[in-house]
Amino acid sequence: MKDTVSQPAPDTTRAAADAILAMVREREYDFPGLLAAVLASVAAELGSTYALVASRPGSWEASLVLDLVRGTVGHGDEGLSTYKLAEAATAPGAPAMLTPEDRRTVLEALDVAAEYKRDRAASCPDCDASPALAVGLRPADLCGTCTWRLAQADGYGALAARLGGAR
Repeated sequence: MKDTVSQPAPDTTRAAADAILAMVREREYDFPGLLAAVLASVAAELGSTYALVASRPGSWEASLVLDLVRGTVGHGDEGLSTYKLAEAATAPGAPAMLTPEDRRTVLEALDVAAEYKRDRAASCPDCDASPALAVGLRPADLCGTCTWRLAQADGYGALAARLGGAR
């Protein structure tokens, strides 16, 4: 007799398959370990490794899933809490949900970081950037570090502008 298995919604299955395919294609990662960690994170969110297989506890697939996850977190789920996700992931490109106080703190930090990068470039012993910075120019004779510093400062400013406008 064939087991009847309820299938997840096609869009959920597709999203999971796409995520797994992306992990496999990233050759620098240990895919088996990463997959085990992802399943351990899901189990931690559910509260136990058994919760992963509760719908088909006696199946051979369930047995293999339990072996994989329990090999990662321990057979008594003793390491499960270390895999709990800090907070739910947001969709890529979703706007950051900051309180007004958080936004002010982030904007101030970005301003401080940008000013620090500009000050370091202005006082660099390897290039004479100070006159150019005073008028906002980017001379071709800046050292590579100062070019990077100024690019970072500009990036911080652009991010601050985006966050500042997201009120």
